[in-house]
Amino acid sequence: MKKILFLLFVPLVSCSQLSKNDLQVENLKGQVKSVKEIAFKGVEKFGEVMKGGPTNYSNVNTLKIFNEKGNEIKIEHYYDDGRTLDYVEKLKYDKKGNRILLEFYRDGKLEVVDKYQYDVKRNRIEEQEYYSDGILSHVEKYKYDEKGNQIETQRYNSDGTPEDSMKKYKYGENGSIIEEQTCYLSDGKCFTTLYKYKYDSKGNKIEEQTNDPQTGGHSTIVSQYKYDSKGNWIIKIERQDRDLLYIERKIEYYE
Repeated sequence: MKKILFLLFVPLVSCSQLSKNDLQVENLKGQVKSVKEIAFKGVEKFGEVMKGGPTNYSNVNTLKIFNEKGNEIKIEHYYDDGRTLDYVEKLKYDKKGNRILLEFYRDGKLEVVDKYQYDVKRNRIEEQEYYSDGILSHVEKYKYDEKGNQIETQRYNSDGTPEDSMKKYKYGENGSIIEEQTCYLSDGKCFTTLYKYKYDSKGNKIEEQTNDPQTGGHSTIVSQYKYDSKGNWIIKIERQDRDLLYIERKIEYYE
């Protein structure tokens, strides 16, 4: 089984940030206990974007639970309606706060296990994914620059051969990824897709551009936010041409 949905949730962050906890990596402020995100269709009325009905953009629909050290210990993923559970991820850490294990459950049954390895600087250097029967699915390896930023991701099949894609990253002055290049291999040739990102003063992504040089395709997603008293966004509105996405967040804090 390929854990396709899980791959969509890997955050685009500097790997030097792995020495930070998950709250810091995800740009969450305060002692956050849980974050629930549900996506809806955006509907424009009287010059404002309002919450509409369910959307098929279900990879947003999650409930993340954090321990008091600020690391994710459980992530629940939901279908389009935002209520029906799809699958669950359970996470474990070592004494240094490094994520060492991720277990993937569907219908209460273990399906996939991810194991992680780190260097002495706490940079994640390898991820190994196994099926529940212990058979290796694939391996991901990472490279870094002198600042500890992840600059390359290469994924390998279980037999050690590289898969047909590689990712490279560039960073801005604040350590956020501003450019991502994905190379898809076909008949020995590299076909690239280029992503560029912009952020606001709070560190939230406000623009994402996608360019495909092979087809000439281009798209832009622009995001706007509303915040709570802690400075965390609770409403996110994404606009791509005429398409609107309304993402609602409910945040619970430790007392």
